[in-house]
Amino acid sequence: MNPNSSRLIKFFSVMLLPLCSLFALGAQAAPTQPAISDPAKPILVTPGQKQFSINLKSNPSTGYVWIIKSYDHNLLEIKGQAFQAGSKDLVGAPGITTFTFKIDDDAFKASQMSHIDFIYARPWEMESLTDSKSETSFTLITQAQDKSHKQDKQQ
Repeated sequence: MNPNSSRLIKFFSVMLLPLCSLFALGAQAAPTQPAISDPAKPILVTPGQKQFSINLKSNPSTGYVWIIKSYDHNLLEIKGQAFQAGSKDLVGAPGITTFTFKIDDDAFKASQMSHIDFIYARPWEMESLTDSKSETSFTLITQAQDKSHKQDKQQ
């Protein structure tokens, strides 16, 4: 290896490696709270928290799936839905369906309370559904942004 190549490698390892790690640290996602699974506990979101997830036990191999019945479209946007089987070795095993929501910035202008309602059903049987056990509701509470903190940022 010629001496110039050796110097070039040293330069890149000394200068670029720390720089790359700074970019990697800056690219981390905004913190989110752990996925919520208990509808009895309200979901409290604060300014700076951009999203949250709800986990629901499910088994889509039976034809039953979780469907979002209602939510406040002015506060939330559905970012995704995914199913994770409980066992990879067992076909048809129950698992967890995760719904991820993005919180609109306007949700923090004032503290608000809203609900996210789900129904567990076979989509082709929705019209004849009367069993209230197949519904669940989560309460969402947004905490208003501290106005004094907001004014400090503007100055």
